[in-house]
Amino acid sequence: MPNTLCHIALQMPAHRAAFSDKVLPWVVAGCIIPDIPWILLRTSLALDLAAPYTVRLYTTIQASLLFCALFSAFLAQLSRHPAATFAILTGNSLLHLLLDATQVKWANGVHLLAPFDWSAWQFNLFDIDHPLGIPLTIAGLITLLWSWPTILRRQIWAATTNPGRIVAAVICILLYLTGPLFFLDVLEQTDFHFLHTLKNKAARPGKYIEFDRVAYDRAAATVTIFSGETIRLEGAMPDSSGSVSIRGRFVSPDNVAVADYRMHSRFRDPASMLGIFLACVLTLQTIILPLYSHLPSQTKDATHEDDDQSDHSPPSPPGEQPGADDRNDHPQSP
Repeated sequence: MPNTLCHIALQMPAHRAAFSDKVLPWVVAGCIIPDIPWILLRTSLALDLAAPYTVRLYTTIQASLLFCALFSAFLAQLSRHPAATFAILTGNSLLHLLLDATQVKWANGVHLLAPFDWSAWQFNLFDIDHPLGIPLTIAGLITLLWSWPTILRRQIWAATTNPGRIVAAVICILLYLTGPLFFLDVLEQTDFHFLHTLKNKAARPGKYIEFDRVAYDRAAATVTIFSGETIRLEGAMPDSSGSVSIRGRFVSPDNVAVADYRMHSRFRDPASMLGIFLACVLTLQTIILPLYSHLPSQTKDATHEDDDQSDHSPPSPPGEQPGADDRNDHPQSP
């Protein structure tokens, strides 16, 4: 708690009650904007697009409120009501980040005010596997599917966009994509996610370490971290393989003496992936369907134009058919 569907369950009904159905498309988008860096991280690691430590630093910065606001501004410039859209998107991104900060996560947190303040926010109110997570996930799925037709009926994108708004949108998305690159070293020095500790392998022995939800292999007594590196565990260890958070200390560059651990449910990541997938499909539909909604009227107009260009000669008198004389002059062959 909260995965993406939990965010939808908590954020959509509140906005619907306070405002109207008009804001729902942007509420859904605001729920997933802070997760876009997570999508980029997973994709980059899976496809080996860049150095794992660099990507982890980059996406952590990109998930801050400032960069969520930049992406919100990019989308808002393409909407019918830029100011209102920006407020809804940024507000829901803020709610998303604050809800994330309520969770108990080792080696984790929310950099809400980066790059102005590099403190990681953690309120430690709920465990990430809290029992409320499952009913909230189901409620979020039902809420999203129930609101789907209503959202698709809304025309949320601007039919035409003036050059000034296009330039503003391009600037915002470029800042969103390139801005984090200027702060990679600053974040690394804070040792967030223990990235600085992990990156300097030779200096690991004796240093404290935490891992957040890494893959644990009981048979080999190892964990595999985000970079793909395998680290051996010593001491207290879980009884079964799965997702685990670890606290301990390096006894060698590749070995950690475990002081504490927590096993986690595998439910959260698939639920987030499902929520993100559905939200992305819905957003694409809001873009694509209006393009096709004009086709019937265009076909109808084309038909009228063809009728207007057809022969407007008066009808033949009763009993007479066009071309009758021709048929009399040229009788059909037997």
